[in-house]
Formats: sequence, structure tokens, C-alpha cells
Amino acid sequence: MDDNIPVDGYLVAWQYYLRQLRNHCNGTAVNVWRLIGESYHMIGETILTPADMANQGPRFQYVHNEVIRVKKGDLLGTYSTTAC
Repeated sequence: MDDNIPVDGYLVAWQYYLRQLRNHCNGTAVNVWRLIGESYHMIGETILTPADMANQGPRFQYVHNEVIRVKKGDLLGTYSTTAC
């Protein structure tokens, strides 16, 4: 799977699939990283807040309070504070 952003644009929402059925997965974030010089820097992040953790399946969530401007080659990443 290629996680690189294919074109310049704006990220306004995330679509993801919830697999684990655990109620403690509230510290999960998705983020965008950009190579600046020789290291990657996080340029945007959204905390995932699925309304119903009881059912697995597809989810859709808008980026809260902002739009993330992305460039071709930026990377997508995930982060979790718990073992989801």
C-alpha cells in the first residue's frame, strides 16, 4: 500500500475501517507528515472519535476545526496511546 499523497490538495475528512471492538481506543490519531530537509515533520493531525465503538466497519470523520493542506509526496500515519 502506498501511503504517499498523490497530488497537492486539501484533506477535509478521513475514511477508515474500525476492526477492533474495544471501548478504550480513544487515543487514536491519524496524521500527515512532510519531508522537510532530512527529516519528517507532522503538518496535521485528527483525533479519531468514532461515535459507536460496538460495531466494526467503515467510518467517516471530518477534520475538526481546520482543513489540512497537503502536498504531493506527504505521508499518512497513525498513532495510538493505547493498544487498540
